[in-house]
Order: sequence, then structure tokens, then C-alpha cells
Amino acid sequence: MPEFGLRYQRLETLAQFQHAVIQVVASARLTLDLFDPDLTETGLESAQGVTALRGFLLGSRAARWRVVLREASYFNQRAVRLQNLLREFSHAIEIRQLPSETPGCAEAYVYNDSGICLYRPHSAHARAFLTLDERSRMQDLRGRFSELVAVSAVCASPTVLGL
Repeated sequence: MPEFGLRYQRLETLAQFQHAVIQVVASARLTLDLFDPDLTETGLESAQGVTALRGFLLGSRAARWRVVLREASYFNQRAVRLQNLLREFSHAIEIRQLPSETPGCAEAYVYNDSGICLYRPHSAHARAFLTLDERSRMQDLRGRFSELVAVSAVCASPTVLGL
């Protein structure tokens, strides 16, 4: 697990945010949940992001990565590395999309079972907060994520259809 100098870090740039996303992935053991508008700014499509995700998913047969997106077109049309990962680990990855009429959720976040959480209050801005073992925030985000999963639908399949 990566070492965190502080239990709370404020991040101001997109590069810091992307680095922190990869830290959260790398420190996950069994579960990794992510809510984001479309995955474009997470850095997970990069070689480093896919390597971290693959390492997490290979770490345990019980490892699970759940994603809820507002818009899945980037994933379905342009995120080739992540699509390949979905094909390779179809048993462990779930990509969901919210219905278009779902009221605004401007935030974005990713958290794992190691107690590490990365929270962006507004996904249009780079500012984010990385926390370690902040139980109240984790419970709040888990509850919100469960609600999002309940109203969303699977939007990506590991099977390529066509002629």
C-alpha cells in the first residue's frame, strides 16, 4: 500500500488528482468503487492506470471494481485499454450508467476497502481531497454509491457484438 504522509491531503491540479486515483487503485485489496461523469479525467485509461487496475484485479479472485458513470460514451467508444481490461476481467468489473433524467450529482469520487477515499466536490474542477481512514466520509460515500448502483443500469459488455 502506498505511504500517505497525511491522513488528509488537498489536491489542486488535474495531474495531482490523476496520480491520487492511481494511488487509491494501487492500495485497494478487494473492492474499488468509482463514481465519475465519464472517466475522461481519471487517468485510468493511461498505461499506468491500467497497470494499477490489472494489479488490483490479479491480487485476489474476490477483487471487484464497480463504476457508475453519468455518460458512458467515452468508455464505450474511446477507452480501448479499459475495454480490454473489461474483457479480461469480466467477472470482476461492472460498468453502470445513470439514467439521463437522474438529478445532478456534480461530485466524483473513488474509494477502496483499505479506507482510502478521493473526493472531488465538483467534477468540473480539479480540486479534490484525499483522505485515509475517515470513517464518516466513507460511510456517506458508500451509501450514496449504493443508491447510484440501484438506479443505474449496466452499460458496457465484455462481448463485442457486430457482423
